[in-house]
Amino acid sequence: MRLIDADAAVVRISKIVKNDWLMYEIKEVIKKIPTADVKERKTGKWIDEGFYADFFPHHAFCCSECGNHLIEIEMIYKYCPFCGARMVNVDD
Repeated sequence: MRLIDADAAVVRISKIVKNDWLMYEIKEVIKKIPTADVKERKTGKWIDEGFYADFFPHHAFCCSECGNHLIEIEMIYKYCPFCGARMVNVDD
């Protein structure tokens, strides 16, 4: 999902559409589009839990926000797949 400024969209569209009736219809459609329920995204970091050699050797990490665990193979995530927190110590 991408959040946009609806008023700015109407201004940009009005520069292309010169038909007043069509522009009125476009404005009405944009007004009726529901707004997004935006929540502030949590920010977390991966906590290094060390190396484990139990069933198979792996390095474990834990999300600081939700406490769920990942192994080193899965550490490509910039966001926690469990709670959606943005990980600040992952290179962008």
